Amino acid sequence: VIPTHGARGPGHVAFRVAADRRQHWRDQLARHGVAVESEVDWPGGGWSIYVRDPAGNSLEFATAALWGLGD
Repeated sequence: VIPTHGARGPGHVAFRVAADRRQHWRDQLARHGVAVESEVDWPGGGWSIYVRDPAGNSLEFATAALWGLGD
């Protein structure tokens, strides 16, 4: 059984990435022609890179510090 996800239309998902791999993700996305929609340095620590998938969903690459989990 797949639980309901609670979204209608575009949704959002975040992937945890290593804090020291920011440039790696920028390079990977650029290499595959994926436009970066936004980059955020969070006041409480950590950073996020936001892109859109072909269906319009927001994909976030975020460091664990964003959730208070360290690196």
